[in-house]
Amino acid sequence: MRLLTTLLAVTTLVACQPSDSIDPTTNDLGHTDTQLPPTPTGCGDGVCDAHETTVNCTKDCGSWCGDGECNGQEGPALCPQDCTTQHRPPSPETCGNGTCTENESTMNCAADCGTWCGDEVCNGAESTALCPQDCGAQGPSDICGDGSCTGDETTANCSQDCGAPPPQTTCGDGTCNGNENATNCAQDCGQNFPGATATANPNVHGFVDSVTSSGGGAKVYGWTCYLGQEAPIEVHVYAGGDVNSGTFLKATLANASNEQAVNDACQAGGSHRYHLTLSAEQVSAHAGKPIHAYGVSMQGSAPLANSGKFHLPGGGAPPTNNDVPFDLNTVKWLHVNVSNWPVTANLSSVTFSGSSICLNYDKANSWPSVSIPHSSGTKNVDVVANPWVFVQHGGHWYAGTWEWLAVGKKCRNKKAVAGDHIKKDPLKNWKPKSGDTLYFMVGALSRFPHIKNVSERSNIVKAIWP
Repeated sequence: MRLLTTLLAVTTLVACQPSDSIDPTTNDLGHTDTQLPPTPTGCGDGVCDAHETTVNCTKDCGSWCGDGECNGQEGPALCPQDCTTQHRPPSPETCGNGTCTENESTMNCAADCGTWCGDEVCNGAESTALCPQDCGAQGPSDICGDGSCTGDETTANCSQDCGAPPPQTTCGDGTCNGNENATNCAQDCGQNFPGATATANPNVHGFVDSVTSSGGGAKVYGWTCYLGQEAPIEVHVYAGGDVNSGTFLKATLANASNEQAVNDACQAGGSHRYHLTLSAEQVSAHAGKPIHAYGVSMQGSAPLANSGKFHLPGGGAPPTNNDVPFDLNTVKWLHVNVSNWPVTANLSSVTFSGSSICLNYDKANSWPSVSIPHSSGTKNVDVVANPWVFVQHGGHWYAGTWEWLAVGKKCRNKKAVAGDHIKKDPLKNWKPKSGDTLYFMVGALSRFPHIKNVSERSNIVKAIWP
């Protein structure tokens, strides 16, 4: 009697809930076995007529666990005797049309009816982790945290079992680690460079940009590299002469950050600037002597441009801050501030001849040109650079451009070196006098920010106005 009451309760519960109301993600719409009986004509009118049963019309009559058909809301959990794996119906032709029809269920058509964990079919989004009863238990290799680094586990996706991933290595971070070594990362791992020699390697490039006073000592600035090589090389500094006649002072690795123009000149990436500090004792012992610098690579060495042009402070040498007036601490820039532009051009000399002043630099035919209107207004002229003059005025050094240099041109009229061409206060009325100490430089287009070609300049050259 108790069994009959239970079966009636289950039948009543199932029959009173229309199958359309079932959430396919939380329940099962398991239906008939392989052979479905024909559906009566009146099936679906809401009335379970005499010719309709739980087998041929679950819409009207519901389902009954034990009738041998897995249909209605039955599934392996609610009715294992009807819905075992052996009773699983095949996927009907209607599966995939977006509607969970009479003969479809989570077992044979997850596309329309969704999935239900417990229907003995591992489908849809089910997995060993989400539904072990349908998909089987996880294997040892699938469990991150079991203390064993197996299966697909790695240091990246399961550090608990496989350990922390290896540290990221960055050449230039000051630590020699990972796969870094003295060959592929000299800045972190060090390298035993040879000494400078008198035989110049043509692939070693670089400049001495400046020598400045610093707390009784001095600093030597510039860049050097080995053409086409990203790894840095060393700079070796001598006082009083070259590698044969001078006194070796110090060496350092040229691995400070630099501008793109330096990388272009080196034809390689990486960092190639140097900031070499000389002690007060070294400066005192060699006061006034010229500085010679060499770029030193594992393949050879070469003297850097401007070697011998700069002197250590003292000993009757020109004041260091006059030698390099482009120092931001002493120079006031009246046009574009080019103090951080790399020195890629060599200004070998500034000469005077009759009414002309010539700035003999080597980029007159190399820097790209820009066409600007001629002052006459009748034509355009292709220009590549601006000449600069550094003037001491009122206790300060001022830097200003005073003309344009056309492609291939290096000389201009001396009258242009004056305030009426600089056109900026406080030098608007300035004119050079015979015997004045001036400094000259050639910069790529730098008079106006909107007219430019490359961010490069030459070294500074001292000249006495005739």
